[in-house]
Amino acid sequence: MSVDGWLRTDRAATLPPLDAQALAHAALAERREPEVIAAINASARRHDDPVVWHLLGLLHRTQGDLAPALAAFDAAFRLTPAQPLLLHARARATLEAGLDARDRYDAARTVAQNDGDVILGQAAALAEAGDDRAADDLLVAMLRAHPGWLPGHQGLMRMRYAAGAAWQEEIDRAITGAPLDWRLHDLKLSAWLRIGQAEAALSALAAAPDVAELAAIRAAITSEFGPAAAAERQMATLSPRTDPLHRLHVLRHHLRRGRPEEVVALSHPAPTADDLPYLSLAYRLLDDPRAAALDDPAAISVVDLPLTPTFLTGVATLLRRLHRARRQPLDQSVRAGTQTGDMLLWRVDPEIAELRGHVRRAVDRYAAQARARAAPLPVPRHPRVVGSWSVRLLRDGHHDAHVHPEGWLSSALYIALPPSDGEQGWLTLGEPQRALATGLAPLRTIEPRVGRLVLFPSHTWHATRPFTQGERLTVAFDVA
Repeated sequence: MSVDGWLRTDRAATLPPLDAQALAHAALAERREPEVIAAINASARRHDDPVVWHLLGLLHRTQGDLAPALAAFDAAFRLTPAQPLLLHARARATLEAGLDARDRYDAARTVAQNDGDVILGQAAALAEAGDDRAADDLLVAMLRAHPGWLPGHQGLMRMRYAAGAAWQEEIDRAITGAPLDWRLHDLKLSAWLRIGQAEAALSALAAAPDVAELAAIRAAITSEFGPAAAAERQMATLSPRTDPLHRLHVLRHHLRRGRPEEVVALSHPAPTADDLPYLSLAYRLLDDPRAAALDDPAAISVVDLPLTPTFLTGVATLLRRLHRARRQPLDQSVRAGTQTGDMLLWRVDPEIAELRGHVRRAVDRYAAQARARAAPLPVPRHPRVVGSWSVRLLRDGHHDAHVHPEGWLSSALYIALPPSDGEQGWLTLGEPQRALATGLAPLRTIEPRVGRLVLFPSHTWHATRPFTQGERLTVAFDVA
């Protein structure tokens, strides 16, 4: 039964446990959690059922409300203290709330010794508590025992890269032990491609096995860094209409080679979220009137939030404590700066909780305005923050142009800024990566101000111009 079906029944106000469980599962599947939380909460309190408490915690977690989520998980734990899924959910929510989750991950490991997600969470909890060595040792031990564990390699690579360490050491060890495992090569090649190290990427490509599974990454690296003729031959072997990864690489290649009409042909008649950033550029290059819908100026919102200097100083102090990395993330757009984890606005710190309230109100207003003007892209029924983080840039810091295809709405919220100097540090919207060779200029540049929130569609190319002195501290989030 759908959420609507359950809410229309006479039992909606006094749901027995099995009905509450069914309604909660329906709400999670339909992304309608806010509509059922009150009913599930009432059922949990009336019947004290551990599964209903567990589901109530999951419902709150999807909304980023970690305090009530943890209370619900604790209530379920009181009744079923050895349930593996509950132990993991409780540990994960504790970590996301910004609390010390080491003991809770220890408990989860006792019933899930080899669960990869639990192990990665335990490593993250150790790192968040400042014990980087223990986090590294944990992942290395598991990778030595299971050298084909790709998420473990990816987690260790990211951790070491951000720490300024030799991030490729363990993946190289695994490749030496299994030189024909194309998955390991693909992981390493993708990292070099994202970092933008042409010589290292081409060298690693030469050492990789010549197998069909590496055709996409081979073509992408050759298109980005290698000879044009070879890139044309390799791109011609891909299947962009049926393989999303192939499609992305081919779209980029067509733009780089000056063929925007091919981007339009490949994207139509039903563009995917991954297509939209490239389709927008193709429309602009072709002077296609359909560009106006994807690049609607009305879809960009600039709001100066009512945040006091004292409050902003407190937020900045908290954020600086969270910026413990020594280098930008392995797979993000940050340059000459650092980035926190991606659940920042879920933390339970009072400053973050207050900031989250401002963000939610701004997003709700934006969504209402988008519905009122019949925006071409569908507005989520219940928009929610699906990722949030802070970026700290110092001298020469900037963001390379990028997009967020998994979101509906993206953002920049300025907490602290360097001294104003022309357009240094300004946000650019609509200017793509230089590697795409489109020659397109920004559609809009926006001056940052402390307390200013900029909202824009997630498919919009955005970047930050470098600045020569000071600190730029921001919060960013995606909504879907």
